Amino acid sequence: MANDLAKELSKEADSCLYNLRVLTRLADLLRDIEHPIQIDDQIVEAAINEQLGTEIDDFLEPVGFVRTDASFETTFYATEDPNLLYIEFTAEFVCEDVTEEGRKNALLRLIGDGSYNHAATSFSDLRPTELSNTYLSREGKQEGKTIISGVGHSLIGHRRVSHVVRRKLTK
Repeated sequence: MANDLAKELSKEADSCLYNLRVLTRLADLLRDIEHPIQIDDQIVEAAINEQLGTEIDDFLEPVGFVRTDASFETTFYATEDPNLLYIEFTAEFVCEDVTEEGRKNALLRLIGDGSYNHAATSFSDLRPTELSNTYLSREGKQEGKTIISGVGHSLIGHRRVSHVVRRKLTK
């Protein structure tokens, strides 16, 4: 039935003065309007430092490390708001041992998510879902610490139904 309607609409569109195209599936439209998102790692790093820097440093300080070089991996998703993208990210920071314990190959891995407003070119609501610090002890043993966090909620009464749309974008 849906294809019959699309055929009829296509016939009607052919007789219009303007160029109209009838799509039978929303996925076809999304594929046509999707475009790659490229955001420089320095912008991602600045946003992470601004929103999560204190939390990261508070995680590293008690164990005697400071962050140095960083690398980032990001995945963006289109949402129901054309200006707002959902982001998942992984940041890896090379860490330096500031104690005299002789620890080497220290790495902080931060996994998180948040939002990116394309129109305002700004990140918001960045939150870590996992923080882990690994290193080799003076004896060559792999050691570390991991914190996994999440958000939960409970509900009493009637549930308000909402729907969130996310479509993974290509780089």
